[in-house]
Amino acid sequence: MRHAGFEPATFSLGSVDGSIDKKIFVRKELQEEQSGFLQFLKGEVGEWTSTNYANHVKNFLKRLPEQFTFQDIKEALRSITNQNTRSNAAKSLRRFLRDYLKIIDRETAREIRIEQATINFEPIPNDADIAAFHYALKEGPAQAFYILLASSGLRRSEAVSLTWGEVDSTKGLIRPKNAHTNDQTKRIYYTICNSEALEELRKIEAKSPNDRVFAYKHREWYRRAFDAAEKATGIRVNPQDLRRWHADKLERLGMPEKYIEFLQGKVPRTTLRRHYSDYSVEKVLTVYQRAGLKVLLE
Repeated sequence: MRHAGFEPATFSLGSVDGSIDKKIFVRKELQEEQSGFLQFLKGEVGEWTSTNYANHVKNFLKRLPEQFTFQDIKEALRSITNQNTRSNAAKSLRRFLRDYLKIIDRETAREIRIEQATINFEPIPNDADIAAFHYALKEGPAQAFYILLASSGLRRSEAVSLTWGEVDSTKGLIRPKNAHTNDQTKRIYYTICNSEALEELRKIEAKSPNDRVFAYKHREWYRRAFDAAEKATGIRVNPQDLRRWHADKLERLGMPEKYIEFLQGKVPRTTLRRHYSDYSVEKVLTVYQRAGLKVLLE
């Protein structure tokens, strides 16, 4: 249950003079809001993202003393040396303090700085390495998972949650129902996997439409097989590498950038792409099939 002091209608931003920097927060009271925050997030973003946001807030609060100020929050953020950890904590805190507890406004939330996007200079695995890694995977489900990611561009969280009812085994259409439905930058309407992935998926015994394709309790069930393949080949490939390879390969095959972003679940940012582009199934299928993406070498 939310404490009365945190109700949007009664909570005062700071002391009498309204300065948020002079407000004294009690860590225990914020920690008691964690379960409610998680439930709030599940109505806003996907389950995987909800859990991550809640965990980032939980871990960040451990860095603070029993009583602290807004300035302490900003200083604790600056003390985090890992850029990804710092960015994730900042994003999560903004959702927690601004959107859920409503104890800071949008202007104040900007003081919880999120790292500016940087260019990823890490090399993308080449086509030969992508194929070799697949052949080194010994487990059938791991091979199916791998080639599904590589040919569809699905995020790891979307693939591990995929159900049989979300896969069209004839056309290769994939429509994840619970993936980023309320996210401002991520929203996958549907994507497409190729015939290689469909062939691997047919080797897995399909059950009811609501059953997950990869029916494992642990979300990173595939890591043992991936680690073994890395040891055997000396090649390192993770789900994010497959997503980057998918985008790069489609670009090399001549697919227009707007369709690559659509298949990867990126919300179009321009009016032209949002309202005046053809994203019908027939059109996107034609564009995808024309590209002729293959993961395995002949």
